[in-house]
Amino acid sequence: MNQSSSCVYVVSLGCPKNLVDTERVMADLVRSGFSITTDLDQARIVIINTCGFIRSAEQESLETIEEFCEMKRHGDIDILVVWGCLVSRRRDACRQLDPSGLVDAWLPVAEKGAVAEVIRRKTATLVVPNDPQPTHHRILATPPHTAYLRIADGCDNRCSYCTIPSIRGSFHSRPIEEIIAEAQTLADAGTVELNLIAQDSTRYGLDLYGEPRLDGLLHQLRTIEPLRWIRVLYAHPALVTEALVKTLASTPQVCRYLDIPIQHASDSILAAMKRRVTRKQLEQMVALLRREIPDIVLRTTVMVGYPGETHKDFQTLLRFLKHAAFDHVGSFAYSREDGTDAFDSPGHLPEREIQERLLHLTEQVELDCEKRKSRLLGMTVPVLVDGVCGGEEDWYHGRWEGQAPDIDGHVYVQGKNLKPGCFYPVVLTHLVGSDYTGAFIREDESSD
Repeated sequence: MNQSSSCVYVVSLGCPKNLVDTERVMADLVRSGFSITTDLDQARIVIINTCGFIRSAEQESLETIEEFCEMKRHGDIDILVVWGCLVSRRRDACRQLDPSGLVDAWLPVAEKGAVAEVIRRKTATLVVPNDPQPTHHRILATPPHTAYLRIADGCDNRCSYCTIPSIRGSFHSRPIEEIIAEAQTLADAGTVELNLIAQDSTRYGLDLYGEPRLDGLLHQLRTIEPLRWIRVLYAHPALVTEALVKTLASTPQVCRYLDIPIQHASDSILAAMKRRVTRKQLEQMVALLRREIPDIVLRTTVMVGYPGETHKDFQTLLRFLKHAAFDHVGSFAYSREDGTDAFDSPGHLPEREIQERLLHLTEQVELDCEKRKSRLLGMTVPVLVDGVCGGEEDWYHGRWEGQAPDIDGHVYVQGKNLKPGCFYPVVLTHLVGSDYTGAFIREDESSD
């Protein structure tokens, strides 16, 4: 087998949880004797990990599949395998999309372990198995100094608008020993930032140990060197307890950062969504976090246009967001998804009205978040350098503790001979949107 025919080009769509699946499949491929390339011109094999969470994600996945089907039709690639959430949710529809059989295999999430074997069977020449990178079970798609660590999969919350349980099944935690072992392996390979992910990180351990154990997991992770940042993503507000908050406050390696998707703040909408919290409880949660960790950075996600959302409900959400003063707010329009409880709910709003509300909310939160972020201007903060800015001499891009990878912006740092994966003291000088610019000021205090 020549080099190009054993090279695999990988497309991973959707969330970081999907990316971790992709990293595991890439490790399977490398163990099977294939190589991974980021240059499509060098590959004759393509795999696509799809997202099927909402209609817009489905559309992106379908357009990507169509693009690569066209490449195969013209002989630019030999093997095309499609897998992941979209296939799990709409396998029959996917096959109807490809009447000519250009896709060699459609595999759901649960069959990701079969991707490498399918490709081995499709290749005419035997490839020689080999060993992957030191992470063993994953080939990181992120820079080596930062990694996602999935602590659980699936979901038991059954929110009325959500398709995740039907795609990924019930909530199931990984044993704590397994997580610690993977974290140690990542750290040994140079990872200094771990981003903990699950559909509901705060539920971690409930199914295995009879009670949530995220705080216990954080206590064990903090002993792993050289981990410096441990970040918690996707915390459900119903399980942000005082004990967990005290752990966040007292553990230096845990980022003063928490991602808590609240979705809404109107009691009637929260109840219809089956979110298990009230507006008062959300207010108490934010107050607790601000009291115990005054400098904490909070991210949230909210949904606009849920069935039955009145003008009063929407105004309640706007007032809550202004009062809570989140640092980062992701907002999106309700998407009517078949198979969810909300699909047949009364009171679906006109799309135009939903988009008008979304625009109004987005404009408000952008101004509010910018005001809150501005408080850091003039301050010196440790910045983790991610890489060099292309085409810009002596400029680097990185993040401070309050910025999660890919979603919260960057810090653009001016300096000389900075190294990706290292921390540097940076004075923040300007803010544009979610991005800061700053200058490295004390080279003798930089640290690995």
